[in-house]
Amino acid sequence: MSTFAKNLKRLRQAARITQEQAAHELGVSHGTWCKYEQGSQQPMLDKLPAIAAIVGSTVAALTKGM
Repeated sequence: MSTFAKNLKRLRQAARITQEQAAHELGVSHGTWCKYEQGSQQPMLDKLPAIAAIVGSTVAALTKGM
């Protein structure tokens, strides 16, 4: 699992948001969000600010350790 995937999962869980809720807010399928958290797919860079907002964090926190 990639560092981004670990950070994303940790931050989403800390925000108490389900994968389905996060996917809906981002406008992607639940499967796509799962792939982000598994590290098998990376989001486009332009989506990072929206992802950070959904999980109540920053792009820096999402990409920390990369």
